[in-house]
Amino acid sequence: EEDDDDHTVPSIAALVATENAAAMAAMLDHIRTMNETAFEHLVGDVLKAALRADKVTITQQSRDGGIDGVLHFDSLGMRTGVFQAKRYAAGNTVSRPQLDAFATAARRRRSEHKLFVTSSQYSAEAVEAAKDEAVRLIDGVAFVELMAEHGIGLRPRESFVVYEIDPAWAVDDECNE
Repeated sequence: EEDDDDHTVPSIAALVATENAAAMAAMLDHIRTMNETAFEHLVGDVLKAALRADKVTITQQSRDGGIDGVLHFDSLGMRTGVFQAKRYAAGNTVSRPQLDAFATAARRRRSEHKLFVTSSQYSAEAVEAAKDEAVRLIDGVAFVELMAEHGIGLRPRESFVVYEIDPAWAVDDECNE
């Protein structure tokens, strides 16, 4: 006879995974409809939380020099990170020339951290260039996961705890005599 409890936990885990995947996919769809400025601000907020930066500054679009935002890690502005945010539809990939342009702009800023965030994906050539340039790539799926991890735009709906007997506490027959 099979124990029904053994099947309950995986089915609950599967349901949770399905619900979370649906919420994250809906958030990614929503992000792709934002205007560019709103997306840049969202990226700044998420990166600030994820990297524990003190402050984030979004650059003016007409004078950004290939940098959408600057993360500040100290009050003197000595330790910084820069990022580029590309809000793209699904299937529209970030290419190597875009990554190269960002890497050049980041070098000019002499920034410690270089991050490129997109709501889509990266071409294979862009991924290779990012390795050469030490640029951290964050695609749409990873970005939404960061949002969830830091409670930005996504929040836990309910929390459940499923208990099982800890094998270390299993009943010893000698103690029951």
